[in-house]
Amino acid sequence: MLRLDENPEIRAAAATALGRIGDAVAAPSLGEALNDPVPDVRYAAALALGRLPADGAATRLSRALRSDPSWWVRYAAVLALGRTKKGFAVPALEECLRLEPKWQIRMLAVRSLQDIGGAGAVSAIVKALLDKDSGVRTAAALALGQIGSDDQLPSLSAALKAETDLSARSAQSSAFRRILSK
Repeated sequence: MLRLDENPEIRAAAATALGRIGDAVAAPSLGEALNDPVPDVRYAAALALGRLPADGAATRLSRALRSDPSWWVRYAAVLALGRTKKGFAVPALEECLRLEPKWQIRMLAVRSLQDIGGAGAVSAIVKALLDKDSGVRTAAALALGQIGSDDQLPSLSAALKAETDLSARSAQSSAFRRILSK
């Protein structure tokens, strides 16, 4: 059903169904679907890959995150990487925070890192406190308030001193207080 001679809607539905089934055997086919000419099919394939307990799924998703021309497919790849809740997704999400032009995707990368947790994810989130978009900085502060520790207080303090956006500043202050109260 994922063959190019099928209707794109059928290919997207097939990718979604394979993700719902959740069998790792589907990973190679879904990986190929990430090269489909239709963005909706690639989007469905990325989300489906995030549901599979398959070796190589994160590699395929990371590649889509780096190179897919559709921001919507990159968004799906970030969401799928976060849903894995596996530390192997952290480097790809950290790279996304550095290189992705769309703030929506960077913000979702922060949330995905929060879902994954761990020292590597926290380190990447700290870097997002310096993002050019205030929404991403706000998301980073909120995430650190949830999963951060005393180790992040100096970074939050520095961000708070430099912050000009009121929402981000409020989130940073709240995160600072939340960590102190743990």
